[in-house]
Amino acid sequence: MSASNESKPIKSVDSAWTDVVLVCRKCSKKLDGGFGPKQKQAFGTALSEALSAAQQDVGGRKQKARRRRTGVVEVECLDLCPKGAVVALRAGAPGDWLVIPRGTSMMDSMRQLGLNQRASTNEHVGSGQAMVDPADAPRLNP
Repeated sequence: MSASNESKPIKSVDSAWTDVVLVCRKCSKKLDGGFGPKQKQAFGTALSEALSAAQQDVGGRKQKARRRRTGVVEVECLDLCPKGAVVALRAGAPGDWLVIPRGTSMMDSMRQLGLNQRASTNEHVGSGQAMVDPADAPRLNP
C-alpha cells in the first residue's frame, strides 16, 4: 500500500454539547434574514448568538460554539418548505419539527425547541430579555 492510500487515524475532539438543533439551510436562505435583534440574521445565526449570550462563562464572555451546551447545525433541505418560515428541530426529539415564522423572538424559539437553559438576570438573549425556564412560565392549556 502506498503512503497516499494509508488511512489517517481518527481523532476525537472534545465538545460540551449535550443537545443539537438542526435548522433547514434552504428555508433560511429563502427568507434572507428575518431573525435576530434587527431582523436581518438567518435563523441559525440568530439562534447560535442567542445561545452564546444565554450561556456566558464565568468571566461574562459569550461561549464559543463548541463550548456551549447546545450546538446549532444547518442541514440541507428538510423537504417541508413552509412560506415565510424556517424548519428546525432538536436532534433529541426527531419527531417534533417546528415551523418558526420570520420575526419570532429567539427566546420564544428556544422555549418552543425545548432548550431549558436558565439565564441569570444579567444574561440577556437576543432581544434584550432574560431567558425564562419554560417550567417557570405560565401554562396556556391547564
